Amino acid sequence: MAFEALDIIFIIAYFILVFIVGIRAYFKETKEAFLIAGRKLNFFLNSSSITSSKFGSGIVLVMTAFAFIYGFQSLFFIVGAVVGVLVFLLFAIKLKKQADKEKFYTLADYFKSNYGKSIGYLAAICSLIIMIALFLMQTIGGAKVAQDVLGIPYFLGIIILLVPVTIYISLGGFKSVVDTDLVQIICMLIIFPILAIFFFSNLPALANYEFQSLNIGMIIGFLLIGIVTPLGSTELWQRVYAAKDIKTLKKSFYLAAFLFILIAGIIMLIGIQLRAVLPLYTDQEVILLRGIQMLPSGIFGIGIIALFAAIMSSADTYLFTNAAILSRDFLPRKLFSVKKMRIIILLLSTVTLVLSLFLKTLTESMFFVAAYASIIASVICFSFIKGNKKGLKFGLILGLVGTTIFAFFGIDQFLIIKAIVLTLIGYLVGGIYDTLLRKKGSKKL
Repeated sequence: MAFEALDIIFIIAYFILVFIVGIRAYFKETKEAFLIAGRKLNFFLNSSSITSSKFGSGIVLVMTAFAFIYGFQSLFFIVGAVVGVLVFLLFAIKLKKQADKEKFYTLADYFKSNYGKSIGYLAAICSLIIMIALFLMQTIGGAKVAQDVLGIPYFLGIIILLVPVTIYISLGGFKSVVDTDLVQIICMLIIFPILAIFFFSNLPALANYEFQSLNIGMIIGFLLIGIVTPLGSTELWQRVYAAKDIKTLKKSFYLAAFLFILIAGIIMLIGIQLRAVLPLYTDQEVILLRGIQMLPSGIFGIGIIALFAAIMSSADTYLFTNAAILSRDFLPRKLFSVKKMRIIILLLSTVTLVLSLFLKTLTESMFFVAAYASIIASVICFSFIKGNKKGLKFGLILGLVGTTIFAFFGIDQFLIIKAIVLTLIGYLVGGIYDTLLRKKGSKKL
C-alpha cells in the first residue's frame, strides 16, 4: 500500500527521536565513554543492548522466512540462540574479570593478552570479516525495506539509514549505541506484539497447511549457529566489557535471553500466520515485507518503525565495532585517538555505501557469518582444553583460508561444520608440529 500522512509522521518522529538520543552522549563524552560506555552499564541498559543488537535486518527477515517455510520447527533457531548466549555466559564471567583488570576493548585484545600478537591479529581479521558482512546485511536490508515497502529508490534508502547512524556514532561512540539500543528495543517490544495481534485478529486463521520438514542438517545448522555465534560476536564481547560488574553481567544475559525468546517467538508466529494468507508466496526471504504492505494506515507506519528499529540497532553496533577493530587492533596504540576513530567511522560508512550498491541480497549471509564466528568459537574452546599457541595459530589460519575457499564454491549450513573441522585440523597439526619441535630441541640439549 502507499503510505499516508499518519505513517510518514510516525516514521519521521522515530528517526528524530533516535537521532536526538544518539547525539546526547557527545555532550558527556570521555574517551572511556566513547569506547566502552565507561564500563558502567547497568543490567537493563546492557541487556537491552545485547538483545537489540541481535535483531538486525537479516535475522528478522530470515526468522520470518524460516517460520513461513518450516512452521514451529523453526523453534530450533531460537533454542540454539538462547543456548548459545547462556553457554557464552560461562566464559564471559572469566572474561569480564580479566577485561576489567587489563582494560580490553575488542575481542582481539583477549587473544593478544593470552596467546600473543600474531594470534590476536588473526582473531582481529576474522572478527573484521564477520562484522563487515553483518554491517552490509543491515545496510542492504534497510535499503530493501525502503525500496520494496516505501517505494524509495535503493540508493536513497542506503542514505536514509547510513547518514543518521554515522552522525550519532561519530559523535557519541559506544554510549550512543547503547542509548539508542534502549529506544529501539522498547519500540520492538511494543510494536511486534501489536503487529501479531493485528495479523491474528484480522486475517484468516491458520489452516492445516503442510510445512516443509526440517532435515537433520538444518536442525544441526540452526543449533550450531546459535551456540557458536556468541563466542565469535565481537559486539557481545564489548557488552561484557561494558557491564558494571559480574552480578550485572549475569542479570544482563538472563534478561537478554528472555527478551530474545519473547521477540523471536512473536516474529515466528507472524511468519506462521502469514502462511495462512499467502500460502503460495515464493519469495520467502521478504515475506515479512509483503505482510507489512497489507497493514492499514497507522499500523503500516509502526510496522516500518519496527523494521528500522531492528535494522538500526544492529547497524550502529556493527559500524562502531568495525571502527573499534580497525583503530584498536591494527593501528599502533600510540597513534590511537577518538578523532582518528571518528574518521574511520566516516570512511567505513562511505565504503559500505559503495559496496551496498553492488551486493543486493541477504541470501546465505547468515550461514557465512556463522561459519567465521565458529572459527573463533572453536579456538576459544580449544584454548580451554590445552592452549597450545602454535595449535591455535594454525587453527585460525587453516580455518580462515579453508572456510574462504569453501565459501567461494557455495554457502550453506554445512559451511559451519566445515569451518569447525578445518579449525580443529589446524589446531591438531599445529600441536603436533610444536611437540616435534620441542622433542628436537630437547635432544640437542
